[in-house]
Amino acid sequence: MSLRADQRDYKQAFTKHLHAYNNWGSTGSDSSKRLILAYCVECGLKCAIMKQEHLNMVSEAQEPVSDALNSHDFRKMLKILKQVGVYTFPRIKTTYLQYVEPHNYHEFCRYCIKPENECMGAVRQYDEILEAIAKWIKEHI
Repeated sequence: MSLRADQRDYKQAFTKHLHAYNNWGSTGSDSSKRLILAYCVECGLKCAIMKQEHLNMVSEAQEPVSDALNSHDFRKMLKILKQVGVYTFPRIKTTYLQYVEPHNYHEFCRYCIKPENECMGAVRQYDEILEAIAKWIKEHI
């Protein structure tokens, strides 16, 4: 069972994670910095959905909103917010020849999985896209 978090908690998590990301500096792990950004965006999208749907808790949601709120999938959450076409995520291939998608990007960061060398540009694109989403969220919650 997941811990309970309400709309206020998601907003606070978004704000704190964004602050940490923006003040990370040039030291430390790039994967850890990306993970903070991924969780920042995830929390912000969940807050935005809950605000849009007039929900205080995830448990109040009905399908397909509950499915999106119970996932890590940026694309599902953006779809609920009618923003899915605005942001396009590139495919990142790992050194294990697996592909990173919006639903498992957090695992790519959390486990510090290495991308194929030719995919470093796609990794940087993800950073830019998630930063743009964070900016959009900040304007809407």
